[in-house]
Amino acid sequence: SYIWWSCLVSPAVFVALAYPMVGYSEGSFGKPVFFYLCICGIATASSGLCLLLLSLTSSLGAGVSTSSIVLTVLLMYSGFLRPAGAIHPLLRWLVYASPYSHGFQAMVSSELRGLDTKIDADGYDAVDVRGDIWLVQFNIDPSGSNKYAAALAIIAVVMWALAFVPVQLQLYNGGLRCPTCRRLKDTKQEPGNKKYEGLGGGQANEDGIFNHVFSWDNLTVTLPNGKPVFQGFTGMAQSQRALA
Repeated sequence: SYIWWSCLVSPAVFVALAYPMVGYSEGSFGKPVFFYLCICGIATASSGLCLLLLSLTSSLGAGVSTSSIVLTVLLMYSGFLRPAGAIHPLLRWLVYASPYSHGFQAMVSSELRGLDTKIDADGYDAVDVRGDIWLVQFNIDPSGSNKYAAALAIIAVVMWALAFVPVQLQLYNGGLRCPTCRRLKDTKQEPGNKKYEGLGGGQANEDGIFNHVFSWDNLTVTLPNGKPVFQGFTGMAQSQRALA
């Protein structure tokens, strides 16, 4: 359902709203479909990369932050903000690794190739400009839209394949993300053994993970200015169970 919504439905909504505003290929059918497929490829590659980074980080917050930074860097070196030829050679590999780069080149080369733009300014003769000229300014091959789309598809498949490697190898576990839990896992405590009894007197399950239960009754919290935060608050928190 995640792939269906994020990689197919959301791009369809975006293209339906944005493409008519661009108006490059009005009346055409093939180019809007190609544009949509490129957006789907970018969304698929980006979500696969985020899943990979999330599976390798210690928490959800760290995974989201790391993913945002990596995607921002890949977007900066996609060739859109700055032509690939103007990027430092040591950083130019980011252009080839960025799904945004290949998606941008595929969409732009498809839309501008063979498109005539008429520039008519007051006091000057009208000039017809071929779309290929704009592509050359960004070091984009006018006839390479299929090549760029194929590279985008390869990156998307590789990202999702790599994302499932940590899951398949069980390099992370939702119940073992915190350092304390990993240390408890290393003890390999047998169920019912109180030698490594955890906080709150919890007992280890079959996997050696402690099942802690914390409860509070009639909890009252008051701010320094006298305003109450909680009054008579009662609840319970149990390890490995989500809180509402």
